[in-house]
Amino acid sequence: MRRHLSVVVLIVAASTIAGCARGPANTERARALASWLDQQSYSSYAMFRHRSQTPREPASPDGLTLGSPNVFAAIGCTPKDVMALSVLWADRRTARPFSKPMTVSIVRDGAERAAADFGEQLLRRVRHTSIAVSQVEDDGLTVTSVDFAPMGSDENYLVRWFLVRNTGTSDRRVSLRFKVGAPGDWKRGRRGAWVRENLAFVSDAKLVKSDDALDAVIGRLPPGQMGSAALLIIAARDAKSRDQTAARARTSLDDPARLLEATKSDWVSWCERASLKSDDQRTDDLMDSLLCLIRSHIG
Repeated sequence: MRRHLSVVVLIVAASTIAGCARGPANTERARALASWLDQQSYSSYAMFRHRSQTPREPASPDGLTLGSPNVFAAIGCTPKDVMALSVLWADRRTARPFSKPMTVSIVRDGAERAAADFGEQLLRRVRHTSIAVSQVEDDGLTVTSVDFAPMGSDENYLVRWFLVRNTGTSDRRVSLRFKVGAPGDWKRGRRGAWVRENLAFVSDAKLVKSDDALDAVIGRLPPGQMGSAALLIIAARDAKSRDQTAARARTSLDDPARLLEATKSDWVSWCERASLKSDDQRTDDLMDSLLCLIRSHIG
């Protein structure tokens, strides 16, 4: 009897230790995304917010638009929160699921802090694309979101791929909390999706409900480590279309890096056909942003 009890105690202890030592979500994907971000060329125009510098924020704030044949979105339309998703239209731009912006909060060791409250914020666009990169940084934690709308005719969703880095000196247990203003309550859908009315969230990280929000669990981040969560946001005119799109979208989570690179290649190829060049980089970036703005609106 004692031998059996000892075995049970050892199994329980080993399971507990393994759970406590569990590393961050999607470490290899996080490294791939960090590498991709380092290799990009960014427009010289950026939106920012600095707590300790002058100016603290731009005098004339403006966000970035994201567009595809299916989706139109705008991010960072207020200098108070460069990571807020201000507008979203989907399903051939016929469905608008949000009644107010989607916001992101960081839950660190059980304490929630809105991205809007982080002291350092930056929103940039990858040159020749409609790919937005927002970043907030403070107190040893950096959170980056790469936002894009895939260009395929069946890809009726917006992608928000988050990278979380622990730049501090102690372990952090981190989740990302997503809050949306939309009809209905969050419910578990098919194949791991979370749904409410004509909206669905699908992720390669574990999603859990927290009151009226959804948390993407990043997990324990030791100093210098990183984790990631790719979030696919689906909106449709009815529940049947929503569920069908969510099922197709889940297959894209097998390789979000391929989806991101395919989106970038589509945009770069299109911009090359309508290339406008001058002798000044800021002028070139201005014309490039106008071209991308036009295509984002037209789809």
